[in-house]
Amino acid sequence: MDKRTLSQLSKAELIQMLLKQNIEMKKLLLKQKPEPTSNPRKSVKQMVQDYEENIILPPPEFRDDYKPIPKPRTKKLVPLPRTKIEQVAKAMKGYTKSFEIGIKNNKDPLAQLQSTRKAI
Repeated sequence: MDKRTLSQLSKAELIQMLLKQNIEMKKLLLKQKPEPTSNPRKSVKQMVQDYEENIILPPPEFRDDYKPIPKPRTKKLVPLPRTKIEQVAKAMKGYTKSFEIGIKNNKDPLAQLQSTRKAI
């Protein structure tokens, strides 16, 4: 309907037309709303079990019983073998003495001999 036909209607006719529209709108809204379906309720034990299965635990460092695990060492500290210096023969006081030195590093004995130079 356009404005001209609406302006020609009386007040009673306008009121009746609005009431009909209101009733039709209510019918449409009732048709659009689906009726709620009742789902059967689960038992409390089942609901608790479902809840506990879905719990996401925090990372280990934020838990109460957390103890830090030390990182493994990449290199083990191995004590270097000691050089044995033994006196072979005794000489008179202030004269030459004979010593025997056990070499531990077969590949490079020079480094070992330089480190024991003071003792020799």
